[in-house]
Amino acid sequence: MSSNKYHLYLLLLLGGIAETGRYYVAYVYAVEIFPKTNQEHAGLVIFTGCAFMKMIVCCYFWLSVQKDWKFSAIVSLVLSIISLLLTLHFLPESPRFLFAKKEYDLFE
Repeated sequence: MSSNKYHLYLLLLLGGIAETGRYYVAYVYAVEIFPKTNQEHAGLVIFTGCAFMKMIVCCYFWLSVQKDWKFSAIVSLVLSIISLLLTLHFLPESPRFLFAKKEYDLFE
């Protein structure tokens, strides 16, 4: 994708900014779904799961002979689209937002 090193640096910078925002917004959104008693454990599982998956991807490319990134990109895209569709269908609003609007019946 990159034609020179400055283009690569720019893409890495933009990717880092986007990754941080996506990661923490998704984390907070996922943790607030759980009851207060389980939020710490859920947060730990989410962080551990993401770290474990990043290690698997790094090991895949380190040990792979082909170094083909396109397959992993396609799998990631498909899983992201499935996740987005499931989230939009089953969780249209944030639980904290619905609780603030006094719509408690959705939590039962």
